[in-house]
Amino acid sequence: MPVYNQQSLGDALLYPDRSVNRTTTGSNYNSNYNPFVVARKLGLNVPNFAVDAPNVTMKDLAGLLLGAGMVESQQMGNQMAQERKLGNYGNAALYGLGAAGMAGSELFPSIFGSTIRKTIKSGLPELLKKGTVDQKSLGANDYDVLAGSKPEYLGVAPDRSGYTYLRHSPAKGTSERTQLAIKNLRADKDNLKSQMIADIKQGEKLGGSDWYNTEELRDWFIGELGQKKGDAEYKEFIELIGVTSPASKVEQNIKAASAIRNLLANNSDYLAGTLASKTLKDARKMAKYRPEGYGHYAAGAQEMAVARQQRGEFMPTPQGKVRAVDDTSTVNPKPKGFKQSLLGNPTNIAADLHFTRYMAMASGSPEWITNSSNLSQKFEKQLRSKYGNKIEKYIKQTTDTVGNPVVRFDAKRALDDKVTKMSDYKNEPAMYAEMPKNNEYKAFEKYMNEIGQELGMTGPQVQANLWMGGAAKTGVDESSLGTFMQILRNRADKRAKEIGTTRSAVLQDFIKNKGLLAVPIAAGASGLLVNADRNEEM
Repeated sequence: MPVYNQQSLGDALLYPDRSVNRTTTGSNYNSNYNPFVVARKLGLNVPNFAVDAPNVTMKDLAGLLLGAGMVESQQMGNQMAQERKLGNYGNAALYGLGAAGMAGSELFPSIFGSTIRKTIKSGLPELLKKGTVDQKSLGANDYDVLAGSKPEYLGVAPDRSGYTYLRHSPAKGTSERTQLAIKNLRADKDNLKSQMIADIKQGEKLGGSDWYNTEELRDWFIGELGQKKGDAEYKEFIELIGVTSPASKVEQNIKAASAIRNLLANNSDYLAGTLASKTLKDARKMAKYRPEGYGHYAAGAQEMAVARQQRGEFMPTPQGKVRAVDDTSTVNPKPKGFKQSLLGNPTNIAADLHFTRYMAMASGSPEWITNSSNLSQKFEKQLRSKYGNKIEKYIKQTTDTVGNPVVRFDAKRALDDKVTKMSDYKNEPAMYAEMPKNNEYKAFEKYMNEIGQELGMTGPQVQANLWMGGAAKTGVDESSLGTFMQILRNRADKRAKEIGTTRSAVLQDFIKNKGLLAVPIAAGASGLLVNADRNEEM
């Protein structure tokens, strides 16, 4: 019988198959030499993995000796210290638990202690596989890693939505302008589809396929709050991202959702008033509860969506099972699609302002041109230079919902009166419709999923890639071009700088205490509504 030479714990632990040479000095071990086989023959309850191998090394036999557990505990403790020094706190925690288990195994008789030690050494490599650890079970979140640096958080995330919305099926069919837009794209008229595919591919290069993956955020929540509560709180926040998304840049969207989450948890008057809000006027009153720095010109519409979501009206109702007047499939379709996409739903998309404008501009139909469009100084100057006094009556000086001066242009009326031409609006996305009509959303969602099947993407991935790749055409703000998780990190970094702390501290406070992600909350409920750019997205 060969002399047993104990190997290092690292080799035995990380390479269990390599550490056992099943044929030693030319002769096979007899299975009867396996102490676990012998133990089972004696009637003891020994797990299958311990007896599956036909033979065993002298190392396993040595594991029966008194003190073997303490030796391996010490070695595992050394590995724990090394992992901690490298910053791998999840791995360090696992090695710490393993060290404690090894030491504890000394309390049991030899065969049982050896079985415990073998169990630890068999299970730990699985947890350490590929250098990753289930951090959410250890409460050891790493908030400082770069977004997208971990492959498990790239591409399509697991579907956490629980259901897929059935979009409204219009009794009179899809609008003619939408049918024309999709027809032109399918036929690749004027290379429209080719250009769209090129924009989607460009968006993919920019990380669009990863945009909606928030599985890392879910793991953060679970790491701080535990499995059940963490998952619930994560979903609540994503729901609030959806309802505060209309007309918002992504970073402002994240700020607003954090403020609403804080108010719902800490202000009973706000919660009661929100649940009771039935009209836009009611909702605008509730928007004044937002702290300074969290306002928005469309806060009333956002608050109305919050009210519906809090009352449970965002839960799907199957078409045909309710009266038409009770059908909620046409209510807030974009916020619903946005939160579904962020939860990993592979079908429901966010047909936001920029998506709608892209499709409208692709159609070339004048039916997508609108009145009361936001007019930039540059385009106003071009119009006045080209058309002189003829254009004057279509341009209006007015104010937005919070009293800020703006310039509006009745683009559709000027076009119908043949004062302007469609070619004038070719590169002016603000002249086009901001959202699909009730009889258009389903068709657009279906077409995005159709393109997704062609390209090996989900519908939301196509929409995100198109959104990023076509940003220059539709006017997406540069601050919104990172993935959701990148922008969340950026927002946390700004908050940390504002209050003199770290990103980790901000995110932990946000998750555990429903903390804010911008300036500290103002006293009272009279927060100012700040001005925001009209052309905000997502």
